[in-house]
Amino acid sequence: MDKVGLIDPLNKVTAVLCYIIGILYCLTIIGAIFGIPLIMAGNFYWKCASMNESELLAIREKYLYWSIYSGIVGFPYITACVVVVYIGINEMLSKGTKPSSGTSNATSGSGDDKLTKLEQLADFRRKGLITEEEYQESKNRILNEK
Repeated sequence: MDKVGLIDPLNKVTAVLCYIIGILYCLTIIGAIFGIPLIMAGNFYWKCASMNESELLAIREKYLYWSIYSGIVGFPYITACVVVVYIGINEMLSKGTKPSSGTSNATSGSGDDKLTKLEQLADFRRKGLITEEEYQESKNRILNEK
């Protein structure tokens, strides 16, 4: 799967901002309480910059948690970057990209393709990778494919 336009650079910018702000927080002992997790968030964003669409979708909840933390502790720049990236991740899901499940299923390309997609979708829902609403939207999209 291809990487998505602005998501990779924004993840890197967010990572660098987290590093800088985290280091500045760490200049005081009490600030280290917030700075160290912010540096950890920077590491997370840096790793996300090299992920493809399906890998990002598979970790989008974790991405949201780090985004909330860095948005609260960081500055508006970090908040703006992570909001744009999170919206991009959700747009990938709405256009039909599925999270990677760690296993690959070969499809024959026939009528079994829809069944395989629906089974994968149900598996993603059971694992908590997608919400019930996302499941229903994706299911309807698959069933309406020609």
